[in-house]
Amino acid sequence: MINLLFLLLLFGMSCGTPHPPTIGDIGQPFGNHVGVDYSVTVGTEVYSVMNGVVIQVVQDSEVYGRYVIILQCDGYASLYAHLSRIVVTWGEVVSAGQVIAYSGGDPYDSIDGDGQSTGWHLHWEVRPLEHLDSNKYNVDPLMYLDAKQDYTNRDEYNFQSYIYHEKR
Repeated sequence: MINLLFLLLLFGMSCGTPHPPTIGDIGQPFGNHVGVDYSVTVGTEVYSVMNGVVIQVVQDSEVYGRYVIILQCDGYASLYAHLSRIVVTWGEVVSAGQVIAYSGGDPYDSIDGDGQSTGWHLHWEVRPLEHLDSNKYNVDPLMYLDAKQDYTNRDEYNFQSYIYHEKR
């Protein structure tokens, strides 16, 4: 995965203008939850937040159902989960605002309705590069998006105060 980031930097991919992951209200905020849930109906468009490369496409996770992870141009990764349909493939270069999937969370879906989804919604997480395989160090997605929209020309951000740490 680090090699993909290197390639992004090598070829000078710009981060572009950030885009919200979907259009909808926040159903569950970041905090005791490792991401943000948007209250949207099944089939709502899901967008890439930043320019990047698709590094994981999973069709049948026990926890997330169908999900996609995009390694973004700034080194963070976005995970989009509880999807009804995924329209990108592994290794695909995506742009901010590009449709990558459609929301799910339908409890009657044989994959996404596995008991881990509480109803129709999009689950979105932001993970730092050094913790791509764990959600224990996620950053607050809304703070991340706000910072990116306010400082689109900066390359580095410090989200230490917004990192989720599992409660013990």
